[in-house]
Amino acid sequence: MTLPIIHANREAWQHACVDELRSFFSSRGYTLPAEIRVACGYPTNAKRSGFKVLGECIPNTNSADGHWEIYISPILSDPSKVTETLVAQLCRTAKGAYAVTNVAYAKVAEALHILPDGLVSNPYKEVTHGSAFDMAYQDIIDSLGVYPHGKVDISIHKSQGTRMLLAKCPTCQCSIRMTSKWVYNAHGDVELPTCRCGDTFALA
Repeated sequence: MTLPIIHANREAWQHACVDELRSFFSSRGYTLPAEIRVACGYPTNAKRSGFKVLGECIPNTNSADGHWEIYISPILSDPSKVTETLVAQLCRTAKGAYAVTNVAYAKVAEALHILPDGLVSNPYKEVTHGSAFDMAYQDIIDSLGVYPHGKVDISIHKSQGTRMLLAKCPTCQCSIRMTSKWVYNAHGDVELPTCRCGDTFALA
């Protein structure tokens, strides 16, 4: 099925999704706060986790104007996975359910068809969904039209090259790496140590 383009950008799609989800949450006994912002962006610990963290919910107590701030990773482009991640983060706005390791969160997540996919010690650190989720949310997802976003390829995030300077002994070719702090003296002149063979190292 080819979906129409309804929303101009990702955030418009995400906010429309939240609006559609409000009645669904209410029917399960949970009321979403009025003050919710959603944006496409890397969660604060995404890089540290190897970009495995796909969503983040920052509590309203951390917001200057009292909003819950939710971020959905730009790695995601599949609208079902985007919705899954969004629902999983919205579950954290329920009273007492902010911490994903507590029983309250598990209760809300189960009611909203979010399944744990993490370690035994923290099962909801990563989530997934099954057929019950698809049956419950597919009509909502389709009604939003195309998710206007292209998946971001994290493989282009190359590691920063080393800042260590290479020095070699001209006699025995022994090599060492040193930071600039230890290569240059207070006057800015190169000052390298003596090699075991007796010669002085030189920058390669």
